Amino acid sequence: MRGGWIGQQRRRWMRNNAHLYVRQDAHRFAPPDAAHSWRAPDARWDPLGAAERKYSPNQPRVPAGNRDGGQWTTVSSGGGISIAVPAGGVVGADAENSGTFGDFDDAIDSGDLGGLADEDFTFNEVQLAGDIPTGDSPPEIPEERPATSPERTSFLKAAARRVAAGVALHVLTASAPWLLTQAALINSYNDPPKSLEELQQAVATDRPGTDIHHIVEQSAAAGYGFSRDVIDSPENLVRIPRLKHQEINAWYQKPNPDYSWKTPRQYLSGRNWEVRRAVGLEVLRKFGVLKQ
Repeated sequence: MRGGWIGQQRRRWMRNNAHLYVRQDAHRFAPPDAAHSWRAPDARWDPLGAAERKYSPNQPRVPAGNRDGGQWTTVSSGGGISIAVPAGGVVGADAENSGTFGDFDDAIDSGDLGGLADEDFTFNEVQLAGDIPTGDSPPEIPEERPATSPERTSFLKAAARRVAAGVALHVLTASAPWLLTQAALINSYNDPPKSLEELQQAVATDRPGTDIHHIVEQSAAAGYGFSRDVIDSPENLVRIPRLKHQEINAWYQKPNPDYSWKTPRQYLSGRNWEVRRAVGLEVLRKFGVLKQ
């Protein structure tokens, strides 16, 4: 059972494009009796195992903002959120489930899916608490203003995404009046991407819910010896949504596989202005602020 549980957790949390992060020379680390190249059709060793073989990418998922957001889902007749699991999976086909994970999990752990028939991949529905937000029902945002800034930011982003999905802001504020004072943040979060020239020109106009952002981070640039004239030049300043500004600042502090698992700030340490600016522009595109 322990192996089945570990296998299920591995499949649950592994990103669906994990193969893109496997080293090209991964075969060098294969066990002695493994095939020389894991990419060969008859290879016996797969660094990811069958764990990456998840459900169809076209299968619906739980919406972002829910506790189980991102997981494969079906919608039960009761209107709640239902995680789709293979028959014999976590729940098991046996009504008196003993806690094992069934034939599907055994096949996943062994890497042999060929012995399972199509009917083995039908799905049971596991009912979870909570309803899927719809255009008529607001997300689960607390009625009272959260006490901490991180909590407020999280709910503001959830509200902004609901507005982007077509929910009127007044529907959200009816059950969470504190959002009224944050309407500018919610609305600006959904600004469409703009050209670099538009973002630079917007600096001159103060707009609620937005911040002036340095394309090349000012503190790191100043610490490296760049002058304030260069750092605060019009070419380096743009006006962006405040919530996006917070997301970008957090992105600079998080280890990133694109930079050998260094944080972007660590990667940029000692780099010239051109490299810093290229990264600064790319992150603006990544968060939907700058047009592609």
